Amino acid sequence: DSDGDVNLGAGSFRFKDLYLSGGAYLGGTGSANKLDDYEEGTWTPSITGCSITVIRANYVKIGALVHISFTIDIDSTDGAAVQIAISGAPFTASVASVESTSTFMAQNVDFPSGTIMSNLYRFSRSGDIAFYVTSDDAVLSSLLRSSLSSSSKFWGSIVIQTDS
Repeated sequence: DSDGDVNLGAGSFRFKDLYLSGGAYLGGTGSANKLDDYEEGTWTPSITGCSITVIRANYVKIGALVHISFTIDIDSTDGAAVQIAISGAPFTASVASVESTSTFMAQNVDFPSGTIMSNLYRFSRSGDIAFYVTSDDAVLSSLLRSSLSSSSKFWGSIVIQTDS
């Protein structure tokens, strides 16, 4: 029996490109082992009540997982006491992973006193990516547009699972 004994290429005899019309099975032959989707792209974020400059807004989709990242400069804000949320994210989250969390980094943002952690949270299938902060007394609260200035900047990323 020679199943699993044949190599395709070698260290000094490599293939240049591989074009498939189906998928590649990695580590097994079950449907869970089939990689049939890989995509890289850009997306267009926006924040209601703010004028922004998008420095970078990319995504990488491998199978059902999508890594979404962004760097955004705030040019102006209406200063409203309303939660900051980014819309325009690519892909709809699967029912199984409606909630996704991550963290972000910020510059020139007036964080509430006692803030110890900054969080991103996508709370619905096609929902916005909302900004939250956690304080030293473990209270989770919305980060508001009133905390921004015309020199605020955000870097962030979040991973979602999608059905498409």
